[in-house]
Amino acid sequence: MVDYTTDVRGVSVDYGFPLSEFNTANLSLGYENTSIDTTDNTPQSILDFITDNSDKFDIYKLTGGFTHDTRNRAILASRGRLHSISAELALPGSGLEYYKLRYRALQYLPLYEEYTLLLKGDIGYGDSYANTTGLPFFENFYAGGPESVRGYASNSLGPQEDGDSRGGAFKTVGNVEFIFPVPFAADNKSLRISTFFDIGNVFADANDFDTSELRQSVGVSVLWFTPIAPMTFSLAWPMNDQPEDDTERFQFTLGSFFF
Repeated sequence: MVDYTTDVRGVSVDYGFPLSEFNTANLSLGYENTSIDTTDNTPQSILDFITDNSDKFDIYKLTGGFTHDTRNRAILASRGRLHSISAELALPGSGLEYYKLRYRALQYLPLYEEYTLLLKGDIGYGDSYANTTGLPFFENFYAGGPESVRGYASNSLGPQEDGDSRGGAFKTVGNVEFIFPVPFAADNKSLRISTFFDIGNVFADANDFDTSELRQSVGVSVLWFTPIAPMTFSLAWPMNDQPEDDTERFQFTLGSFFF
């Protein structure tokens, strides 16, 4: 069942430059032409947005970011931290005028020998300005899944309409992982196992944030760097799922891993 389709064409120029040993910055200027086609299944919220804003847009985007990275290695780090801040602005005069802000962080804390505590956080917020009514629905944040709150289906958390998640303008996710040596394979540098606690959700707006709506899960995760691509397996138990939530105990990803 398709809610809507989009036709997006664009071009961008991207610059990345180091500021110091641990700091880098990036800047991007781009143009996108977006057309939206509705279907018989398009939910009312999307139809209302199109009525208020049109279904064809020329968007001029300016995106900037800053990263501070002191990890001892980019893959399977055991100490150090990473902070990443990004901002995206649909420039004045675009068919839609909005902005998005995102902050991501992780901290590796060595405990004893090969035991490590990993703390992660991901916060995102977006809104419109000028005559645009709300953050465009196709720019919403999503949560749930192997790279967010494990134990819940990918992109399934947050406000729902017609039984499907529609994402939201405010996202907050936190994770705690205890990394320990792989039993009988402590010298294997391509394999990592951990236990985790995840918490988070997506809200229609920051004003709708409610701690009682934060979904939680615990579980075990295995990350394996194969010669082909990284593979991640997780077995999770949702702790406070609700009847409308779409849960998944076992989750698997190929080609990416939980940052």
